Amino acid sequence: MAETRPILPCLKDPSWNGSQDSVCRRLDLDVEPSNLPWIAFGYDGAHAFEFLSKSDLESLNKTPEQIEREALRNLRLRKASWETVEARMGFFKKLTIQSCTNDYFASERILDVGFMREVQNRIKAGGLAVGVPRRGVLMVTKADQPPKHLWAFAAGVSAQYHRGETAPITPAVFAMVDGKVVGILEGGSEAGRELVEREREGGGAGVFLTKLTVANAESGREEVHLLIGAMSADELSTALQSAFTETVQTQLSRKEFGGHIRVVVLADLVSQSVRTQLPSIVAHLLAFAEETKLTTASGEPVRITIQEHFSGQGFPAR
Repeated sequence: MAETRPILPCLKDPSWNGSQDSVCRRLDLDVEPSNLPWIAFGYDGAHAFEFLSKSDLESLNKTPEQIEREALRNLRLRKASWETVEARMGFFKKLTIQSCTNDYFASERILDVGFMREVQNRIKAGGLAVGVPRRGVLMVTKADQPPKHLWAFAAGVSAQYHRGETAPITPAVFAMVDGKVVGILEGGSEAGRELVEREREGGGAGVFLTKLTVANAESGREEVHLLIGAMSADELSTALQSAFTETVQTQLSRKEFGGHIRVVVLADLVSQSVRTQLPSIVAHLLAFAEETKLTTASGEPVRITIQEHFSGQGFPAR
């Protein structure tokens, strides 16, 4: 009985051991294949993908090229769409990402020229940076961005790959123009590994952060106290920047807010090395506030001060 199920493409990780017997090819780029996924073909089975073997070509009376064209036609018949995701990069800077995750074969859409052209036109980009880190995930951002934005994107792709929530494909980030893969962005494949390892080890549990909104007894205006402690300078810096960003976004429009953000370092919860770096971290926040001329609803400038709190002391006067 003839097979009636549609043939579909399936991306596999670069070290896939089924490549010798299956109808497949590498993603075609003139670079080392260490991060280039395999493009295989087959049927979406009830419990697993059923790969076409080279011996199946005779019974199907088709060439590998015909199989691929048919698979891509069938892929385009499936429903898939783009979603805009904003990733915060500290302060008010954001990385805008287009993601497609609403189809099991979303990652294979990197092979769909029309689908990739659509998103390039949608975001008005000269080119795309594209990640297919794992099954069902396709991530895209503009290629013409500052290096730190592309590095953040690469780290996000790498983290998705190393989390392994679905079958991993590749941590690589590809350059695309007009629906075609034209290159690979080097250097970011391992950028997300440490983050994922820390997540698995519960590394984020080392941060203590509490935000208090209190009234200043002299001015009658409200100020915000950020009570913070961490054993890692990187974790403390990230948490403090996030808290600062959230504070100014929620408080600047309030007439009650007087503009004072007081960072209260819980000395018993920070190491000496972290303590020595705190002034520079806060100075960076203050420089940003001054450079962007952040002011409250009543026109007062945002001010940041820092103080240490040791156990047994009272907290700052309200």
